[in-house]
Amino acid sequence: MPCLGSQTAASTPTRLPVRCSFYLPLAWAGWAGYLRQNGRFLNFLWLSLSLAATGALILTQSRSGWLGGAAALYLLIALWAFSLPKTQPRRRQLFALLGVLTLIGFTALLAIGPERLAALWEDPAQQTAVGSLGSLSFRQEMWRWTIVTIQDFPFTGVGLGSFRHVIRRLYPLAIDPGYDVAHAHNIFLHTAVDIGIPGLIIYLALIGLVLTLGWQAAKQNAPMRPYALGLTAGLIAFHVYGIADVLALGSKTGLAFWILIGLIVTLNQMPHTPAQLAKQP
Repeated sequence: MPCLGSQTAASTPTRLPVRCSFYLPLAWAGWAGYLRQNGRFLNFLWLSLSLAATGALILTQSRSGWLGGAAALYLLIALWAFSLPKTQPRRRQLFALLGVLTLIGFTALLAIGPERLAALWEDPAQQTAVGSLGSLSFRQEMWRWTIVTIQDFPFTGVGLGSFRHVIRRLYPLAIDPGYDVAHAHNIFLHTAVDIGIPGLIIYLALIGLVLTLGWQAAKQNAPMRPYALGLTAGLIAFHVYGIADVLALGSKTGLAFWILIGLIVTLNQMPHTPAQLAKQP
C-alpha cells in the first residue's frame, strides 16, 4: 500500500478549529440571552464576538471544525428550547427554528444520497462542494491501526504522549514517514489507546456527568442559562469535532477542555434562587 500524500501534513492545525468550536456556542448564547437586557454597546460587542468566532471557524477550512460548530449551534437551539418553561412564547419560536433547520439538514442528506456518501467514503479524493475529502483516507488508515493498538493494549493503553512512538515502531502505517502521527484523529479511539478501555469508560462517564450538571444549571438558574447552555453546547461540539480530530488529554492546549468542565461544574453550584443568595456569607 503506498504512503498517503503529504497534503495531510499540511492540513489545518488542530488547535484553532477546536478553540472556535469551544467559543462559538458560548458567544452566540451570550448574545441571544441578553439581547433585550443589555444596552446597544454590549449587544454590539456580543454580536461582534459571535461573528468573529464564526468567521474564524470558517477560515480554518477545517471540515471537522465546521461539523462541530454546526452541531453546537443546532444543539444550542434544541437545549434552549427544552430548558424553557412550556408557557414561554420563545420556546415555540425556538422549536419552529429547530424544525426548519432539521428539515434543511434532511433535505441536504437526501440531495446527496446514500450512494454518494458511500462513494465518498470509498474514494474521498473526489471533489465536493467543500473541496476534496482526501484526508479521510489518512484518517481511515489511522483509525484502523489505532483499533489494532487498542486490541494489543486494552487495559493500560500505551500511555499519554506515547502514541506517536508506539504506532510507528510496532505497526506498518501506510503514511509518509516524515509526518508526525501525534494522535489517532478520533477523541474516543485516542483516549482508549492512551489510557485503555477502562480509562475510556471513566472518561465517558465524566462527560455524561458534566453534561448532566450543565443541563441542571440551565434548567434551575435562569440568569445563568445562556452561559450554561453555551458551555454545554461547546462541550458537545468538542466531541463532534473529535470524531475526526483530537485535542489530546495530555496536550498543553487540553487545558481549555478542563477549564470548560470546571466552568460548567461551577455554574451548577451557584445559587439558583434569592433565598439561596441570602444564605451566602
